[in-house]
Formats: sequence, structure tokens, C-alpha cells
Amino acid sequence: MDERLVAAERLLVDADTRPQAAAAFEAVLADDPTRTAAFEGLVRVWSLERDGARLCDVLDRQAQVTPAGAARAELRLRIARVAYAWLADPDGAAAAYEAALAEPEGGLETAATALRALTELRTRPVDLDRMRGLLDARLKTPRNADERAGLLALRGELWRARLGHVENARHDFEAALALAPSEARAHFGLGAVAADRGDVEAAVDHFHAALEGTPRLTDDEAARAFDGLRRGLDKLGRADELPALCGLVLDAHPACRPVLEALDALLARSGRWDALLARYRRACAADDDPTLAARLDAVARRAERG
Repeated sequence: MDERLVAAERLLVDADTRPQAAAAFEAVLADDPTRTAAFEGLVRVWSLERDGARLCDVLDRQAQVTPAGAARAELRLRIARVAYAWLADPDGAAAAYEAALAEPEGGLETAATALRALTELRTRPVDLDRMRGLLDARLKTPRNADERAGLLALRGELWRARLGHVENARHDFEAALALAPSEARAHFGLGAVAADRGDVEAAVDHFHAALEGTPRLTDDEAARAFDGLRRGLDKLGRADELPALCGLVLDAHPACRPVLEALDALLARSGRWDALLARYRRACAADDDPTLAARLDAVARRAERG
């Protein structure tokens, strides 16, 4: 390793010498503007100092010299998070999320993360339409059929949940499934469309497929899919299928609250306290939320009583 980097790392430990560490890392970048280790050192300096503006500047400079692709898109996401959480700058965050979404080879999950954040930050029709335009551009150069299917599902959800064009959404979801029959978000979208039009059996089928599909849903998406599935099964008189489905979801999402609550009620009604205890132990291992620990303690006491 460059001796200057070693010296800078030593200076990084003490808060009083961190400005000198930053200067040392900058000196390395002056000689080699693409030196990843120097950028990483600066990121640590300004993270420890909680200086969001300088941290964003470093990440932006690194993004400018990083080749197009997933690494650059991830840097844009990091800039967005710092801008929003540290600088209280939603406009800066939105600009960085848009840059991540626009990255041609940024990866499907990066696009999904950026789009979720953008739809929370920007709700005007003109902004939502710009997001659709960014997805349109990404769809011109997908890396493979699975990525194209995933991008179609993301655009479909934007049509359905934000822009209110159900037919456009359905078309995108169906096109996604034609390319990748297990595309989870496309199944979720078609489940929501079916539920809205009262086709309960189709909704149940699609929500179930979404929970088993790929790429895996986020915990929030899984919770919404499970809730739709639970409601549908209740309407169809098939609530007896729910315990097995709880297990299916918890295998992939061990701390998914709606599923835990449903399973809590089911197992408690049937007196299966040991099974309930095992579920909460798994949930606590995946999530350090104190309310889960409190529930685990309560269930353990109840299991001891038999």
C-alpha cells in the first residue's frame, strides 16, 4: 500500500488529526484521481466527522470517475441518503436518486430502491412522468430478459399506484411475466389489479406467486402481498391455508410484522405455544426491535405454563 495512505489511516484514528488525514488522502487523489482507497479514506473521515456536505462532495467526485454500472449507481444512492438524512435536502436527494435510476447498467434492485424513494419524495404528476421517462430509457438497453421483466414490473407499478393508468400497468405486468414467469413484482401488481376489480381468486393466485417469486420482495412489499393474500383467502373461505403461507413468508422475511401477527393469532388460538416461541426466536434473531423481544418474553412465559 502507498505509504501516504498508511500514514493517513493512522491520522484518521484521532479526531484532532482527521483534517490532516483528509489532506493526505486528497494528496493521493491529486496524483491519481481514481484511487479508490483514497476516496474510501475520505468517506471515513467525513463520516466520522458527520460532515454531510463534504461526504456528498467526495462521493460525487468518486462517482464522476467510476465507470458506468452498478458501482456508480450505488454511489448515487449513497449521495441521496446522505443528502436526505444528514443535510435535510430532499431536492438534492431526489436528484441523486434520479441519477441512480438513470444509470444504464445500474442493476434492477438499485433502480427499484431509487424509484421507491423518488415516489415518496416527488408526488406531482410531472415528476412521476419524468420517472416513467427514466424507466422508458432504461428499457431500451436492458442487460437480459430478467432485467427487462423487472423494469417492466417497476414501470407497471408506477402506472398503477402513482399515475392511475390501470390498463397500462396491466400491460406492463403481463409483458414482464411473458419474459420471466416468476417475476415477483409483476405478480404483486396483477394481484392488486385483480383485487381492485373484485377477482378474488386471481388476486390470491398472484399474491401467492409474488411471495414465491424472484427477485425476492422487500419486507414491505412482502407484507402488502401477504395482507392481500390473507384478505382473499378469508373471502374465499380458505383461511385454513394461512398457517402454511405464514411459514412460506417467514422463511424469506423472518421479521415481517403482519405475518408474525397473523401467525401469533393462529398459533395462540390452537395452543401451539412452542411453535409460536420458535417463530419469535427467529424474528428476534433477524431484528433487534425491543417490541419483538418483549413479545418473545411473553410467549416464553405462556409456553412454560403449557
